[in-house]
Amino acid sequence: GAADAAPALSAATGAITDAEIHTMLGLREAARKSKNWAQADLYREQLRSRGVDIFDRDREWKTSDGRRGVIMTEGAVQCSMNEEEIKSLVAQREQARSAKDFATADALRDQLRKGGVEIYDKDKYWKANTGVRGTIGMPRPGMGMGGGEMMGMPGAPAGGAAQLTETDINQLVAQREQARQA
Repeated sequence: GAADAAPALSAATGAITDAEIHTMLGLREAARKSKNWAQADLYREQLRSRGVDIFDRDREWKTSDGRRGVIMTEGAVQCSMNEEEIKSLVAQREQARSAKDFATADALRDQLRKGGVEIYDKDKYWKANTGVRGTIGMPRPGMGMGGGEMMGMPGAPAGGAAQLTETDINQLVAQREQARQA
């Protein structure tokens, strides 16, 4: 049965690839959506056995070697949009929300999700599963004024004046670890 798949997957050699992670997360999200909790738990355990931890509350995953990414609610998809396309759709969605046109805003959110971008309205930012992220409306502290850039890249405030979130700090640490292992 389904339980027989776990040993075969965990016996695979080498580090798990991002593509494998996205595929497994997509299968897990499909199982969760259909309320097949046993299958979803099996996928979680398979990922854990390969060094991938899942943080459902934050909709993120993290590997033992420091990689991390977004758990997409629409399943596995690699972000196909460039940063300008994302910013444009996010701005259109904000305009629709301001005009109380929630049908359009919801449709734009769904389009972004299907394109590999999650929206975090409460925290006023968006994040693509490629790691690119940006602000919604006013920039978040530590995000720079560009509205969409990798943490630690040019455009970030200098001199430590920014208020970094725990997520920002964790991403910077993961980037440092990746650079050390390179």
